[in-house]
Amino acid sequence: MKTASWVILAVVGTLTLIGSLFSVGVAYFSVVEDKIGPATLTELSAGRPEVATAVRARRATAASYGAGFATLFLAITLGPYRRGDVWAWKTLLAGMLVVSVLILLRVPFLDINLRTPGAVTGAGTALSTLVQLAVVGLGLALGRGRLKG
Repeated sequence: MKTASWVILAVVGTLTLIGSLFSVGVAYFSVVEDKIGPATLTELSAGRPEVATAVRARRATAASYGAGFATLFLAITLGPYRRGDVWAWKTLLAGMLVVSVLILLRVPFLDINLRTPGAVTGAGTALSTLVQLAVVGLGLALGRGRLKG
């Protein structure tokens, strides 16, 4: 269980880092056409390049924080957590809960309906956050008993 625990957490951290770096690529290099709801960024910013720049800058900032979180998550997982430090378990749980709750708050505050296809951006992120939280929860649950007091 000890190995399965930190491996699951390392996979989550790695996938989060890769996803965040891909999102940075979309923001800086237009790797793929950025979509905002049903419209593309090009459609939304037609004739107003400053709108496209502002939206891309917001994406880059959010993705950069995601990459930073993933880096810290991996560093804690592969070092102190793998050794069995109790603070590392608590810190990974606290960090994941803070990120998850703040992302999930988009549902009530931005009036996103998880069942409405038109709300793909908000609903998709909220659902993937729940999956990520569940997988991290599983990883932490598997490692809970091995932590040193």
